[in-house]
Amino acid sequence: MLLLTGIVGLRAQLIESPYEVGKWYGFKDCAITYTFDDWTANQYATAVPVLNGFGFSATFYIVISWGPDWNNVLNTAKMGHEIASHSLMHPRLNELTVEEEEKELGNSARKIIEETGAGNGLTIAYPYCVPGRDSLVSKYYFGARHCQGYVENSTPADIFRVSAIICGSQGQVHSSADFIAKHNEAYSKNGWSVYLMHGIDDDGGYSSLLSDTLRKSLEYLEENPEKFWVDNFGNVIRYIRERNSVSLHDAGSDADTVRVRVSDNLDDLIFNHPLTIRFPLPENWQQVSGIQNRVPVKAIIISDNKGKFVQFDAVPDRGVVSLFNGGFLPE
Repeated sequence: MLLLTGIVGLRAQLIESPYEVGKWYGFKDCAITYTFDDWTANQYATAVPVLNGFGFSATFYIVISWGPDWNNVLNTAKMGHEIASHSLMHPRLNELTVEEEEKELGNSARKIIEETGAGNGLTIAYPYCVPGRDSLVSKYYFGARHCQGYVENSTPADIFRVSAIICGSQGQVHSSADFIAKHNEAYSKNGWSVYLMHGIDDDGGYSSLLSDTLRKSLEYLEENPEKFWVDNFGNVIRYIRERNSVSLHDAGSDADTVRVRVSDNLDDLIFNHPLTIRFPLPENWQQVSGIQNRVPVKAIIISDNKGKFVQFDAVPDRGVVSLFNGGFLPE
């Protein structure tokens, strides 16, 4: 089991002109995340298919001792969703000794990684919305979800107390109109709206939400793709931390090739989400292609009210990114 030591501090951005990093992936205006606690009966049967129908990835927080069907959990992970920790036995962490809390946090993370593989089990949602000791939480997780009920800033004040908004019959968001209002609040703030759900269609879980309401909330996001980046909790945390510590340097460019070195000071095994970067479109460039470490990268020409740009994705510390004038990669 990899212990997450030494990753809390962030280096400031160091970005050479004329490069620019998107506040959110794809230069979207805000981020939206759906999270589900307790692995209730209809989360796999109903919520996962609804999310898959839109191609959106969510986070499912598992309580280990409640006996989840690990085959279904693994299938959910294979579909591109994040499987994360809701502790071993769902206690109030502030009532535990150091030794008890370490067991709750560490054994939960280990079991999820064992059952679903690397990349999962690296974030946590606090049971009963009661945070644990930061020194222990940061040992096993790189981010944690709280439930303060507000839309987060583009950089949360505390990455181990990220605000979530409780949804369903007992929450402040229980209709599609409520979801849309929160979506738009995130858009207006360039922030991050994290939704917290439990039961689906009266499956016995806390604060049940109708699947039709979930579906309608997703439809609005699908209809406005230029505004909303929808992804799981872990990926948004990855993006925030990479964005805030990235360094971008010219690595030797000419009229038909732009080369950029993209790096950060984070653990590359964990922080490996692509950042979206852009620079002003060079004169006479009509098409663009790109590679990073011999692998093609997503690269396009875009226009907005600031001008025309080459926009591309790059993973920090994967090698120099080379962008070429033309739609085909050179031999």
